[in-house]
Amino acid sequence: MVSLNSDVKYSTKSYGSDPDQIWERYSPALASGKATLLLIHGGYWRPIFDREHFRDLAVSLANTGYEVVLAEYRRISGDPDSTLSDIGSILKSLDGEKLLLIGYSAGGQLALLTAPNFSHVQGIIGLAPVTDLLKTEELGLGENAVRVWLSGSAVKFPHLNPRVVEVPKVPIRFIHGTADDRVPIELSETYCAEKRESGADISLVRLEGLGHFDLMDPNSVAFPTLLRAINSFR
Repeated sequence: MVSLNSDVKYSTKSYGSDPDQIWERYSPALASGKATLLLIHGGYWRPIFDREHFRDLAVSLANTGYEVVLAEYRRISGDPDSTLSDIGSILKSLDGEKLLLIGYSAGGQLALLTAPNFSHVQGIIGLAPVTDLLKTEELGLGENAVRVWLSGSAVKFPHLNPRVVEVPKVPIRFIHGTADDRVPIELSETYCAEKRESGADISLVRLEGLGHFDLMDPNSVAFPTLLRAINSFR
């Protein structure tokens, strides 16, 4: 567990009546002056995986001087639109702040889907993001997570597939480990190649030998890579 620096203020805010409609905010006394980092956790949309597993990263980023909001959202099997609605509600609630979205795994999918609707989103960083629901379903990734979340095939939900929908018109930076067996790096490579060809400002950093969970570990070599990506946004 990463300890919070004494000069970082911690607070929470509910944006709905459900216990999962909440976010945590970490506010350093001397913030970086850059965009607020909105962290969206992963977990393949399953209720068992919540913001707790992303908290160490949030705290570590706040300890280095960044304003951080750690989002929670509903993850209900058979009701994917509630998840998208919650992320949209969070973004709307933060419309007075410039935001940099940092989405991990399924959180990367949610960032890519919601960012185009909000002009105060300055960029997206995807940490091993889910970018192709059809391929994710085909490979049975996350113990068939797509079918569990959708209660059906991804082919019926094209509006939830980042590879199909409009790419966000903001800079996008992906970070992905080459040894990832939860979200294979090939999915990021394909997405980036296709979207770059269509004119998107998108890039991919490959981290040799790193697995899926290394990307959210502030003690791994992924953390300084993430800091560089954050600092690349002006």
